[in-house]
Amino acid sequence: MFAAAAGKPGCVKMLLEHGADADLVARPHDWTALTVAILSNNFEIVDLLLDAGANVSVLRRRHPDLAELYRAAQEQHRASREALTCPVKMCPVWVSDYRDYC
Repeated sequence: MFAAAAGKPGCVKMLLEHGADADLVARPHDWTALTVAILSNNFEIVDLLLDAGANVSVLRRRHPDLAELYRAAQEQHRASREALTCPVKMCPVWVSDYRDYC
């Protein structure tokens, strides 16, 4: 989680190669490394996590308000990624429904 939050794809890759759980949930917000990578617009880390088997459907259940972001990550379409990229990084979850925010 911390490597994903810090934007360190090399660290994320190393951790995953050594058996780190791609779906580990951090409390109190129930975020995973994939959640953090998506909200940080770090699609290199998103790709690493998805390739390692990160479970997008679990995230959809925990955070239905972010379903569009999860769907874009799952489909891995460049156009979707660009459309969802937030120039200010780390858009707050509670404003994710406001299209003009980012």
